[in-house]
Amino acid sequence: MERTDLELTQREIAKRGAARGRRPRRRRLYWGLGVVAGVVLLLYFVAPMVVTPILRERLQRMVSAHLNADLTMDGLSYHFPYGLSAHNAALVARDERGERVDLLRVKELDLHLAKLPLGKGPLVFKRVIIKEPSARLIVNDNGLVGARALLRSELDQTTWIEMPDGERRPARPSDYFRLRRFEIQGGQIVYEDRRGGQTRPPVVWKNLQLGLDTTPSSGSLYAYDLSAKNAPLAQLNAHGGFDVDTLRLDVERFVLGLQVERGKRQEQLPPEWQEILRRYEVAGSLTFSGSATVPLRNREASTYQAMVELPTGSARIGEGPGRVDRLALRVRLSSGDQAQADREVTRPVVLSDTAVAATQPSTRAVALAPAVTQPPTVVHLDLLDVGAPGASFHVEKGVATIDPASGQWRVTDLLCRLELGTDRSGLPTRVEELLNKFELSGKVRMTATAAGPLRPASGARVMDQVDYQVIAYPRDVVVKSPKWQTPFTGISGTVRANRDTIVVENVEARFHDDKFFVTGARIPIADIDKELRIHEIVGSAQLTGNVTDYGKPFEFLAREVRPAGTFFVLGSFARRKGLKPGERPEFHFDIRSDDAAATLGKKQIPVTELKSEVVATDQLIDFKRLDGNVLGGSVTGDGQIVPGKGTAMLYQGNVWVRDVDLKALGELLAAQSHKPSRLSGKGNANARVEGTGSDVPGRGLDFFKAEGQFEVLEGDFWSLPALDEVARGAKVSNDALTVGQAAGTFKVHDKTVELTNAALSSPVLGVQGSGTVGFDGAMDLRVVAAPLADWKDQIKRTKIPILSDVAGEVFGGLQKMINTATKTLLYEFRVTGTARRPKVDAVPAPVLSDGLAKVFGGMVKGQKLSDVVGVTTGRPGK
Repeated sequence: MERTDLELTQREIAKRGAARGRRPRRRRLYWGLGVVAGVVLLLYFVAPMVVTPILRERLQRMVSAHLNADLTMDGLSYHFPYGLSAHNAALVARDERGERVDLLRVKELDLHLAKLPLGKGPLVFKRVIIKEPSARLIVNDNGLVGARALLRSELDQTTWIEMPDGERRPARPSDYFRLRRFEIQGGQIVYEDRRGGQTRPPVVWKNLQLGLDTTPSSGSLYAYDLSAKNAPLAQLNAHGGFDVDTLRLDVERFVLGLQVERGKRQEQLPPEWQEILRRYEVAGSLTFSGSATVPLRNREASTYQAMVELPTGSARIGEGPGRVDRLALRVRLSSGDQAQADREVTRPVVLSDTAVAATQPSTRAVALAPAVTQPPTVVHLDLLDVGAPGASFHVEKGVATIDPASGQWRVTDLLCRLELGTDRSGLPTRVEELLNKFELSGKVRMTATAAGPLRPASGARVMDQVDYQVIAYPRDVVVKSPKWQTPFTGISGTVRANRDTIVVENVEARFHDDKFFVTGARIPIADIDKELRIHEIVGSAQLTGNVTDYGKPFEFLAREVRPAGTFFVLGSFARRKGLKPGERPEFHFDIRSDDAAATLGKKQIPVTELKSEVVATDQLIDFKRLDGNVLGGSVTGDGQIVPGKGTAMLYQGNVWVRDVDLKALGELLAAQSHKPSRLSGKGNANARVEGTGSDVPGRGLDFFKAEGQFEVLEGDFWSLPALDEVARGAKVSNDALTVGQAAGTFKVHDKTVELTNAALSSPVLGVQGSGTVGFDGAMDLRVVAAPLADWKDQIKRTKIPILSDVAGEVFGGLQKMINTATKTLLYEFRVTGTARRPKVDAVPAPVLSDGLAKVFGGMVKGQKLSDVVGVTTGRPGK
């Protein structure tokens, strides 16, 4: 259908009318947009100046409502619509004295709101970024300053929320918690230790980074992921849940890793720590992991489990080249039950797991500490291995309970071992010097339990406040006295220690082939730093007699006596610290033996089946009994020694010898001189000896004195060079001389033997003499000899009553015989030279004195020579 001209005209008219109607509406839209833009520009530029003081006050009020602390800042900027920036903000609390303390200071704090800051409710944050914060941790004797009761137990309920049913309720944190990101950039921690009233240099930890992301879960529960690092040293990752209303923190898993590389600078650490890591070349990887539940409003109800592992760690603790020492650690930590902790720390400290021991009351006074906000901690030490070249310390297990409520700790079931080798160059210099001084090495296993206060009281030694029991089992330990040439080896046994006493049980040791045993000994701990005391010593020694390199004060005994056999010892010992020169330790020992032996002097005279009883003190060594067999006979003695240095050492004693085999003695002497000896017979003697020491080494014999008597029976002593020469001078053939007797008295002084009345006889020759024989063999003797066979023939001819007991008759008869008979019946000689090379000179016109007449008369009559010269040998009563 074709349109008409009229229809076209109507449409054109309508179109033009519509255009004229749209122009006013468009103008109104433009005006509206302009107004909105103006308002936005007004809010953006003007509102921050108006709103900022209000937001600052609201922000500070929020902090004060939740924390016992104040928020201060130099300035706050509002960035419309959701941004806030605080500059130089600080969280300020008060310490126990009421003084203000900065707990946290932030250079710049960027806050991103979750909604416009309208209304009277708290500000709701979606993102918090803290730039260059610095936390200040101050620890004094009361703990962390400002940390106690930092969270308010009850919040200021000033905000109410309208419920759908028209009711109102107090606002909860979950109503406003919209935080999705929390971040710390370039953080710093300043740690100050003011315990004990001392001010120490602060420790500063720099370059800390942290990021926290949260995700709503349900209601007031949020899941979180935490990441923190202090590159390249430390890194922390954790995830779990958080209830913003109850302030309950659940850590499902956290892992803190520390990595230190040798030789790499750790600039984020304090300079002192950097120097320690550099100096000791510390390297290793430490992992701290676990889980926890922490009600922040009731921290004593916290529970946690954690593991500390150091599989590979090392450091240089010694100064030897190339010495790097190892460290391995594995520790399990967990929160403990308070009631169980109370029972544990109050139990007696005993090395016993029996039920009786567990129920015994403690002997320690356990004072309850002030209320604390953390639960007990139970520590399981599964592994601790510290090693260096030549030394290692290994802990196999141990359990510790740390109870802040009572202020006590306790360690049980600690089992460890220590091994020391001969190469100690990897240890610290002082430790190395000490171990080298005693040449200490070997293995020791230990088990221990201990308990004590978390904060030891001042004014008393820490060890005096700790109750402990330790049992050590040394094995194959080697130790040397600093002044001895050879160490003791193979030391093994048991050592028990507690706060009062150290007890030694069944300890044995070797010194070369000599063995020593300590059945028991007790060492009191009281004042041990002032005086070492050893009581109730019970022990024994098995000596071979072949070991002579003992050090002082046993070197003379080992070299000149060479004791052998088993000796039993009872006694005590005490040594005060800082002895003055010449001052001796106090000791008292009772030494006994029932079947021992000895080898005396350079001649190595053997003594067997020795029975001895000696009481030794620092003032006197009393030889109450010495009985033994020597050279086929017996020897008995007693005496005393006053210990001292040089001439201050005094000694005196008595010796009795019976039935000594002179042939054995002669063979002993001949073996040393490489010349055969015909000496034989049985010898008896007694002597009293005395003397002093010497200030000059090797001069002790200068002060030796003795006085006694001797007797020889059935002896063949004519082979001695001096007597051989005398026999020849008396016209008696040596072949005609047979066994005979000898007796006499003697004195020893000035390294000389003085014979005052000595006589020898055989069937064909009698000799009487006196004089001196030096220790060097020099002789000066006056000897009178009589051929007894010729005397008997002459007496028969002259019919002298020689059998008369009247001395005058005997002397008269013999004198008459000498005067009327030939001059060959009496000879006198002067013997000089040495024992090996004697010089014998005849003395003309010998004179027969009363004493000679009695001696030779007794020889002719066949009397026992000891009776003739008045010699009594042998111990009285034997």
